[in-house]
Amino acid sequence: MKRIMGLITLVLLSATLLFAHGDEKHVMGTITKVSDSFVTVKDKQGKVVDVAITPNTKFLRNGKAVVAKDIEVGDRVVVHARQNGNKLEATTVKLGDTMKMNDMKGMDLGGDKKGMNTSPK
Repeated sequence: MKRIMGLITLVLLSATLLFAHGDEKHVMGTITKVSDSFVTVKDKQGKVVDVAITPNTKFLRNGKAVVAKDIEVGDRVVVHARQNGNKLEATTVKLGDTMKMNDMKGMDLGGDKKGMNTSPK
């Protein structure tokens, strides 16, 4: 009986998550281009998607509200968007941490620490 109740609970929770965003599409990846009217996102598979920014688009970084001008090329994002004709319009743009190659300048990437030999062979 416990097993059946657990299975029913799992199915109900899964259905709730599936319908949580309604008909919105999700675009996850890295910002490759930013303008006043759209962002371009490249996903892990290399697909490039343009998403329009509207006056109603909300922007969040680490759960805090930011503005569109805070978006930079290299930012990791999850964009919640609605289909409007043949284009996607962002409802929410969630920004993650940025890690650009320039940020790595001066970092110690070599050395033998705690038995890890990182020297080339």
